[in-house]
Amino acid sequence: MNEPLQVMLTPEQDAALRGYFYQVAKEEIERVRHDEKLEMLVYTRKNLAAACGCSPSLIDTWQKMGLRASVINGRSYYTKKDIAEFFAKYRI
Repeated sequence: MNEPLQVMLTPEQDAALRGYFYQVAKEEIERVRHDEKLEMLVYTRKNLAAACGCSPSLIDTWQKMGLRASVINGRSYYTKKDIAEFFAKYRI
């Protein structure tokens, strides 16, 4: 029967390995969150800005340039289709 492999790490190596795994997990969680934002069917101004990595004021500028929005109770909503058409038109 084979004995399990044991690896002995110094405290510094242990801390570095834990830090590495923490960073990998953190980046993966952020990637999933980002991907989920990109797959929304309807966006608010704030979450569209977050998904695009820009400021909400840029979303306002895009709206003035022709990005279609539905306004409900003073709040703008953008569909995935309208966003894609706008991006295609301006090659964003």
